[in-house]
This record gives sequence, C-alpha cells and structure tokens, in this order.
Amino acid sequence: MNNISVWVLKNLNGDNNMLDVVIDVETTGLGQKAGREDAIVEVGLAWRSNSGRVHTIGWLCNPGESYFEGGRADKALQINGLTKEQIFDAPLSEFVAQEVRHFRQYLVDHYQRVQLFAYNLEFEKSFLLQEPFDLNFSYGPCIMEKAKDKWNPGGRFLKLTNAIRNVDDSAVDQLLSDAHSAKADCHMALLLHETLG
Repeated sequence: MNNISVWVLKNLNGDNNMLDVVIDVETTGLGQKAGREDAIVEVGLAWRSNSGRVHTIGWLCNPGESYFEGGRADKALQINGLTKEQIFDAPLSEFVAQEVRHFRQYLVDHYQRVQLFAYNLEFEKSFLLQEPFDLNFSYGPCIMEKAKDKWNPGGRFLKLTNAIRNVDDSAVDQLLSDAHSAKADCHMALLLHETLG
C-alpha cells in the first residue's frame, strides 16, 4: 500500500458503526460505454469524519493509450481538465483499482455499515463494476435522483454544478471552480447527500 492509502486509512475517523462515502469517476468518454470504448481516468472519494471535516482523496489512472486513439477522449478531457500527459504519467488502472479495493476492505473490516453513494449512480456503477475495478459494493440511493425530487420534481435531472447551488456551505464556490475533477465532484456530492438526508 502506498503513502496515500496509509494516510486515508488513518484519517477515516468515522463512527465505527457506519460511514457514508461518496465516489466519483472521470472517464475517457461521456456515454455509458464502460469497458468497450471508455475507461476511468480519475477516481475520487469523499467522507466526513467525526470531527466534522470532509476528507477527499483522488487518484489519476492510466487505462492505456488505446482509449485515446483518434481523439476519442478529447471532449471528455476538455471537460474534466485533464491532459493525456497527466494520464499517461499516472499509475496504471490496475494499480489504482487495487488501492481502491484496499480502501474498501479496510472499510468492511472496521465499520458495521458502509454505504457508497454517487451523484450519477448508474454512470459511476457502469464503470466501477467493470474490470479492473470490479467494485461490487453496497450502493445507497442515487444522489442525483434525490436532488431532482427535491428541487425539480417532475422535471429533468439537475447537473451536479446546478444542484450544489442549493447547499449553504462555504466550500461551494471553491468546489465549483474545481468542478469536473473527481475530488471536487465527490465533495460536492457528499454535501448534497448530507443536505438531502
């Protein structure tokens, strides 16, 4: 396990009975084509410790050059602000998947109930349930659906950057300036999850 994982494990500090963790992924594509045409390039996790502090951690990961051939990933990279160079310099996806699984195992070993949440749950799961991540975990209700029900009933789903404007938290402006990074997005989704209950 690397130094980042050791830091994470030491800073969970949640109630030993339960812990809510929000996950977000950034990918090489904008559609749900996990495993066929698109892959994860960044994973972010956020949780709140007993002290009230929000903790986040993120990993860039390199799924391999084939996902970038012919400019296929250019639009997604433009949105999430990553470059091919950053991704090609990152650890291979298999290594990051192993780190995420270490994190998951720690949670299972130390908490009676661990619930994983995501803003756009079906999108995130379509990637997280694929190799090399294979993160078969207990997922809570979709935060995006709860936000729609509260702030736009009967309407369309709200983008994360629109839904977060309904949250009264001093971190929101900074998070919006970093939007579309996995760490910022999972932090925003955690604040929404807590607000929506």
